[in-house]
Amino acid sequence: MDGLGRRDYLKGVGLGVGGGLTGTAAGSALPGRRLPDPWDPDPGTWPTRRFGPKNAAYASDATPPTESPTTAWTATVGTEVRSLAVADETVFVGSDEEVVALDAATGSERWRHGRDAMTVAVRDGTVFAANDYDDSSSVRALDATDGSVEWSLDRGLERCYHLLPADGWLFVGTHGAVLALSADDGDVRWRFPNGLGNHAVALADGRAYVGQPGPPVALESRSLLGELTRDRPRVAWRSRGPSFGLAPVRVGDVVVVPDGSDGPHEINSGRLYAFDPDTGEERWQQKVEMNALAPAASGDTVFAPGFTYDDVREVGVVRALDARTGSVRWSTRLSRWPSGAFGAGDSLLVGGGNRGTPGVTALDADSGTERWTVETDADADALAPAGDSVFAGSRAGTVYAFR
Repeated sequence: MDGLGRRDYLKGVGLGVGGGLTGTAAGSALPGRRLPDPWDPDPGTWPTRRFGPKNAAYASDATPPTESPTTAWTATVGTEVRSLAVADETVFVGSDEEVVALDAATGSERWRHGRDAMTVAVRDGTVFAANDYDDSSSVRALDATDGSVEWSLDRGLERCYHLLPADGWLFVGTHGAVLALSADDGDVRWRFPNGLGNHAVALADGRAYVGQPGPPVALESRSLLGELTRDRPRVAWRSRGPSFGLAPVRVGDVVVVPDGSDGPHEINSGRLYAFDPDTGEERWQQKVEMNALAPAASGDTVFAPGFTYDDVREVGVVRALDARTGSVRWSTRLSRWPSGAFGAGDSLLVGGGNRGTPGVTALDADSGTERWTVETDADADALAPAGDSVFAGSRAGTVYAFR
């Protein structure tokens, strides 16, 4: 067992000589083996890179501007902004050099933590941060009020891409495995290895859906006996599908997995796959364009960004797909390569740049028509809509608040 011997584990859950549970309820006695329940983000927040446990990247309660916004404030954090999270009236910024906390209303700096972070997430007063070094990655838990370190895991990690906190747990997607950590102290509860590449987790239906190199996998909690003799949840199904799946998205009656890269600069098949969450059977697949990126999802609609070529010009595209069938509801071309799609109320927000003017575009989520576009000083790869604001982070190290 990773990080926990069997004897210590049995002692920890309170098993006496007769095999009974002592001193604790069965529901809390097996913290390393039972998968946690998903949770709903609070209104006015954007707590993880993909919003919440389902990776849907959609804040239905948000009310971003429907007409050209004003720039409420800008803040410089130094180097490329990699991710944003919003909670407790604070914007938490993961950058190439450090983690920075900004006042969401004014942009004034609250604290800095002097280590870089590819991704940040916040839950229950703790900011989790991880970087993506090849052989020296780390995961850290920081006090959200002052940035002080609560714990740090600095060994046995390679390229941390994805963080998902949940009910005392922290799931970490690395370049070769998903790790389940204790959110309280960073202890490794279990490890699910499955090839080299980007791993990510979605939580729903009592399962953990894992996107990874090769087909997606669904994990589920074991029986009580199984939990005492195994070191991780069992595989409920392993599907056929994309050769290099990104973060799975649980929406409607399907699990959607894009095939390809987590950024706008690598070619992939450009397809989205949808699977039955109970069996892993493929429901549909749909070509987005020559490159598919991480989608957003709400209700029975999947918003799929990608890029393609228009004659000799590279352009972005966003397509709205019916989650039940994969059929295209609308398709919109953009003047820039997108970095991803982020939903907010009845708007769909797309950041990016690369082959066009960098900035953020808002689309009507029902029709795909453009509502507004604002420019940024460099590609806007990190977005976090929360409340009436759209927070954007650029590769030049600038954070914007649009209202």
